Amino acid sequence: MGPPAVTNAVSRKVHGGAGNFDVPLPLNGPAGVECRTGPTYQMVVTFSTSVTVATATVTCGTGSVGSISGSGTPTITVNLTGVTDVQRITVTLNSVSDGTNTGNIPIFMACWSVM
Repeated sequence: MGPPAVTNAVSRKVHGGAGNFDVPLPLNGPAGVECRTGPTYQMVVTFSTSVTVATATVTCGTGSVGSISGSGTPTITVNLTGVTDVQRITVTLNSVSDGTNTGNIPIFMACWSVM
C-alpha cells in the first residue's frame, strides 16, 4: 500500500483582516507558482481522513521547515522559512500514516515573486 491520498494542497498567506488567501499547488503536473514574496511561506496539505506525520523536510531547493502542525487531523500545516525566490522547492511529508497506509508525500511549489 502507498501513502494516504492528498485531496488538496495550497500555499497560504494571511493578508491582515482580509483573511487567508491560497495559491493552489497541483498534485499532478507542473508545480503551482507562488508569486507572492517570501522568505516565509505556509503550505497546507489536506487529506480525506486524519493522518499522523513524523516530520517534514525541504528535500529540494533552498529553505527549511520552521514547524509543522496538525498531526492527528486531516489538515497538515508546514511553515517554511528561508525560501529564496526564483526556484522550485519540494517539501516532503515523512511517514504519513492514516493507520493503514504509510509513506512519504512530496509537495512541489515554484517561487517566482512579482514585484
